[in-house]
Amino acid sequence: MRTKFGAWKPLTALASAILLAASVAGCGSSSKPAPRMGNYQGTDEGSMLAFRGIRYAKPPVGELRFAPPQPVEKPTGIVVADKFGSACPQYQSAFGPESLEEDCLFLNVYVPKAGEGPFPVMVWIHGGAFVAGSGGPEYDPSRLVAQGVVVVTINYRLGPLGFLAHRDLTNEQDGGSGNYGLMDQQLALRWVQDNISTFGGDPNNVTIFGESAGGLSVLSHVVSPKAQGLFQRAIVQSGSYDAISRTLDEAEQAGQDFVAAVGCDSAGDIPQCLRELDVKTILDNGDAIVAGLSLTPHLHPDLLPKSINQALQEGEVNVDSILLGSNRDEFTLFIALEELNGTPPMEEDDVEDQWSKFFGRWTSMVSTYYPATDFENPSRRFAAPLGDSVFSCTALRQAKQLEGTIPVYVYEFADRDAPSILPEVSFDLGAAHAFEIQYVLGSEQALRARGANDSQIALSNAMVQYWTAFARTGDPNQGEAEAIWPEFGSTNGKIRWLNPAEPEKTVITSADFEEDHHCKIWNNPSS
Repeated sequence: MRTKFGAWKPLTALASAILLAASVAGCGSSSKPAPRMGNYQGTDEGSMLAFRGIRYAKPPVGELRFAPPQPVEKPTGIVVADKFGSACPQYQSAFGPESLEEDCLFLNVYVPKAGEGPFPVMVWIHGGAFVAGSGGPEYDPSRLVAQGVVVVTINYRLGPLGFLAHRDLTNEQDGGSGNYGLMDQQLALRWVQDNISTFGGDPNNVTIFGESAGGLSVLSHVVSPKAQGLFQRAIVQSGSYDAISRTLDEAEQAGQDFVAAVGCDSAGDIPQCLRELDVKTILDNGDAIVAGLSLTPHLHPDLLPKSINQALQEGEVNVDSILLGSNRDEFTLFIALEELNGTPPMEEDDVEDQWSKFFGRWTSMVSTYYPATDFENPSRRFAAPLGDSVFSCTALRQAKQLEGTIPVYVYEFADRDAPSILPEVSFDLGAAHAFEIQYVLGSEQALRARGANDSQIALSNAMVQYWTAFARTGDPNQGEAEAIWPEFGSTNGKIRWLNPAEPEKTVITSADFEEDHHCKIWNNPSS
């Protein structure tokens, strides 16, 4: 059984908030003397050097709109890199400002001030349901950098501008269209290969990591033939939610709906008509594609010839090790966003009616496995099977697919008292979707400001060490964190349990995880 984000339109409309970017607070520029690396002039941030707003592709405008990105030439003069570049077009949400600027293909490089390179490189791909977010000020990589790694954050095209497919575009682009956002990401990774040594980074030791849509992007590159050699390792944070990739034909069908919605369906030259639209018209009609469920990476010759699920099952991957996981209460985020958008708190009588929009004829079975007596309120009950089916059990399934092919390390972020990054709603969110980001890409000061206690700070420090150790060697156990993180293992796999409230409980088995998240029914809904 597959659930669909598009089955409940209010959630789909709010899915852009997956990015949770504003939760982690970035760092500002400094008045210290401007540092130089190669042709780039950045800022001294005290514990690190920052180079912001570096252009890695030509502006995707005019004939380059709805087309593969094109690289820029290496600079010959001084490039002042002290400000973030524009985010790609998106509407304002609770987690990011509006942008209508198509000239948005920028990246940012953060470099350690201490130690000698070459340093391992970590490239962050932001989330946001492929419709929102950026690699900009919302993320603070300073604690990662302090562990002796270079961190790169990137922008990429979003929404229809990033993923619109259409037959006429396919005909002009070697048999494939759409997925331009993925192409942007790969071009940024090629920029890293060509330029990161200038910043002390090691182009032969690159880890890509991302959350939600960023995690799904990471998986897409892990199985993409065109990404071979661009990185060695991958970290997937709650990105396992859509591994059965849409076909190009399905994406093109949704693209036809979009073309009709913007009035280009009767144009003699549809691509040209699309390229002459104003950005706001494109954003206003994005729902025409969302309705077709194509705002995720779809199958594409050379770029993504096989579904992620199929490629993982066949062991066709571009990494020598992978770290992946999910959060204990993934879907509570989306219910909270509904409330913040004005929807009244869910009543018990609403639960099965709303479930039916996701689960159809399986709703009565879901109700049996998730009885009201197991939950303190209807919102938590409603969220549980959605989080389990979409995120948790899918991540476990992918770990099992990869085990035996490469070393696999699996986690569950289970801090149900994690500081909330949202305003208060009618229920506790627990370990919600994206709540782990602040533990890795946020400052201790920001965590404490939200109410984090000493044990949560300790967990955050351990996660920073695990993530950077994995980036350095492919094994998260090379840092100073005390708890051992075992490989997943093929027999009753081991999962690192990330919950400071239970310090004695550091590892759980896949059998315990499957029972907790009812993975049996999501793997076989008829049972």
